[in-house]
Amino acid sequence: MSINGIYMSTESDMHDEFSEKWDFPGYYGRNWDAMYECLTDLSWAPAEAYVLEISHSSQLLSRQQHSLEVLLGVLSSAGKAWTTPGSRGWPIDERRVPFHTVLRDPELTDSDLVDLYSPLGVPVSVLSTV
Repeated sequence: MSINGIYMSTESDMHDEFSEKWDFPGYYGRNWDAMYECLTDLSWAPAEAYVLEISHSSQLLSRQQHSLEVLLGVLSSAGKAWTTPGSRGWPIDERRVPFHTVLRDPELTDSDLVDLYSPLGVPVSVLSTV
C-alpha cells in the first residue's frame, strides 16, 4: 500500500486518504481510535503481510505537525498488535502478520530524514530517501 504525504497535510486529508486507500468500512469514524481499530482489523483486506509506504513523508501532516507524533504512534501500535495474537481483540483472525510502515522522501537526504523523525522515536531502519 502506498500513500503520498503530499495529499495528507491535515488530519482531515489524512483520514480521507487512509480511508480510501485501505478501503475502510463506511462506519469509519475518522478519528485516531477508529483508525487504530481499522488498521488492526483489515478483515476486508486479508494478506500475509502489510506494508504501508508513505512517500513524500516530510509533507505528511505538514499543516498540523502536532498530529504527526500521534499518527506515528497509531501506526507503531498497529504494527505491534499484528505481531501479538490476542491483543487486537478480533476473534476472527489472530494470526501473527507483519505490519510495517516505511517513511520515504526523495527530496530529503538520509540525514534529513533522521533529523526529522528520530526525535519522534522512529527507527532509522524505516526511513528511505528512494
